[in-house]
Amino acid sequence: MDMKELYKRIQLNNMGNYILYGEEGCKGETKKSYSQRLREAEAETRSFLEEYIKEPKEQDRAAEDYYQQLEEYIEIYFEIGLLLGGKMCREISEKQGELKEMMEGEK
Repeated sequence: MDMKELYKRIQLNNMGNYILYGEEGCKGETKKSYSQRLREAEAETRSFLEEYIKEPKEQDRAAEDYYQQLEEYIEIYFEIGLLLGGKMCREISEKQGELKEMMEGEK
C-alpha cells in the first residue's frame, strides 16, 4: 500500500466509519463544510417526511421524534468515543514510557 492510500485511510470520516461500524475501505474526502453537510441531511429528511406524511404538523412531530432519537445516539457514541479515546491515550502514553526506558537502557 502506497503513502497516498495510507493517508486516505486515516481521514476522519474513514476513521469514524471504522470505529463506529467496523467498515473497511475509503469513502474519500469530502470538500463540503459541516454546515453544508448538515443542511443536505436535513433537506433529505424533510423530503422523506413530506413524501410519506402529508400533514405539516405530523411532519414536524415525526421530525422532532427522529431528532430526539438521533440526539440520544449521538450522546451515547460521543461518550463511548471519549472513554475509548482516553483509554487509548493512556495506553499510548504508557507504551511511550516503556519505549523511552528501553531506548535509554540501550545507551
